[in-house]
Amino acid sequence: MAASAVLFVATAVAFLAVERNAGSPMLPLGLFADSTFTGATAVGLLINLGFYGELFVINLYFQQVRGYIGSITVTAKVGNTQRSRRRSYT
Repeated sequence: MAASAVLFVATAVAFLAVERNAGSPMLPLGLFADSTFTGATAVGLLINLGFYGELFVINLYFQQVRGYIGSITVTAKVGNTQRSRRRSYT
């Protein structure tokens, strides 16, 4: 876990250094000077982390708690999604 964190920090620093010195950067760092852009980016990041974290936890629940195999887990997830959709429209 610590090695992953160190690798993340090293690659983030390398990315920022390359982007700062590039003539035509992929992500102009000046965009983050605008508080609206920075706030919208942060909100988008948090929403995505929550969504994909939920998918991860649901998979763990079905496989570890209920004992389902991978293909049954997918079927159960889709079934629960459809069931919750029907409840919300009735």
